[in-house]
Amino acid sequence: MTKPKIDLDHICDLAKIEIKDQDKKKYQKNLDAILTYVQKLDELDLDSIDLETKNNSLSPPLRIDENSSPLKTELSTIIKNAPAWQDNHFKVPGIIGDID
Repeated sequence: MTKPKIDLDHICDLAKIEIKDQDKKKYQKNLDAILTYVQKLDELDLDSIDLETKNNSLSPPLRIDENSSPLKTELSTIIKNAPAWQDNHFKVPGIIGDID
């Protein structure tokens, strides 16, 4: 297993960021650790795992969709409290010129 190496300066150029010289050693060490971990993951034998099968036991149960329409049950209250109501719409003062 060879130790992976990525040029931090090249990554900084691609990302259009600048890293101070005193921080480069720390970030290079972090990057190397991430790459080493990814390389270990790459070595895993996944041939025996069926990737087409979805494991639903890990996801929480979904709630049942219920068709409810609170607006219809409260429409009379909405109309009663509206300052103006016309043709199933709120009637509001115009804000663009004198439009009737």
